[in-house]
Amino acid sequence: MAQAPLWPSLAPVVGGRSVYDKDRNPEEQCWATFFASGCRTAREMQEEIARIRRLRDEALESAGLAANPPQSAVFDRPDEGIGFCIGHVQKRAFGEIKGLRAKGLERRADNPPSADQRRMVSVFSANDRFANLFGEGAPL
Repeated sequence: MAQAPLWPSLAPVVGGRSVYDKDRNPEEQCWATFFASGCRTAREMQEEIARIRRLRDEALESAGLAANPPQSAVFDRPDEGIGFCIGHVQKRAFGEIKGLRAKGLERRADNPPSADQRRMVSVFSANDRFANLFGEGAPL
């Protein structure tokens, strides 16, 4: 059963039908009418979606997962359906990006150049539990 929209006067911007109508494939196109309206807010939302997708692509590249990205409830949808029935979509999106960035940092930390001072410190202090103490008991 189709639901009437909350504000019929906004039909040109947000659509004349409810986004929850199952016959519309809402998970793939809940924002389609909004984006097609051409209003400034819709353009800004599209720009933000593109920005977040670029951030994820960069994080995937740094983690070495660009060729085979992991599944994502947020990013595996088209722009017109992003965020549909996902609670805290921004938090989840940036949580995924943060996790991918951490994998990228781990990947880079495991293989620094042999002449890198940070690598030498890491190698020589790996089994020394006091290596991270600096100036313990030394006068300032």
